[in-house]
Amino acid sequence: MSANFDNLLVTLNESINKVDVLALEETKLTKTKLELSAQFQIEGFVSLHVIRNTGFGGGTACYIKDINKVEQTEVKIHECESTYVTLSLGNTLVMFILIIYRPPRNNLMCFVSSLDSFLSSLIDEKIVIGDLNIDNLKKNYTANRYLIGIFSNGFSSQINKPTREEYLLGNLCVACLDHIHVEGPLQNIKSYVVSCKVSDHNLVASMIKNTF
Repeated sequence: MSANFDNLLVTLNESINKVDVLALEETKLTKTKLELSAQFQIEGFVSLHVIRNTGFGGGTACYIKDINKVEQTEVKIHECESTYVTLSLGNTLVMFILIIYRPPRNNLMCFVSSLDSFLSSLIDEKIVIGDLNIDNLKKNYTANRYLIGIFSNGFSSQINKPTREEYLLGNLCVACLDHIHVEGPLQNIKSYVVSCKVSDHNLVASMIKNTF
């Protein structure tokens, strides 16, 4: 995040005025760095951070436009870092947003089981966003087990195109590692992969039609 935050703001530029929620994963911030620097603030937004307690890396951040009502709740999902917020948009729409970063070497099946249990306990409109380090494009047991848990809890998978593209030994390798899953009566939602690498991943975005 330290290396790419300014590039992110330049990339968003005037589009930031149309953003209500900005989710970032693998922020790699420390408590000291966050407390001592005003660099990681965005004018007009409230920022919520989850920082890895031990070791380097990881972490999530959520920026909410300050005209909206937001409440952060601490949750425990194994083998990942997460930010969970309740967001009120306008007078009628309330959404529960879960932002996840799952390190690629963490126990995948433990994570899938824990996530499944957490999602099954929720009600109303829910959105799961994150860098899961699970390739949705691969048809293998672990990816299928993860998606079965997502679908069984009533979610639809919004991102099904590559979000990371890189050349390895001259071959183009693609993967869909960044996900947006939506559940509940969130109508008229459209999600996109934005071909703009602020980091080594493309951005993903969702737009919900304002009906309130």
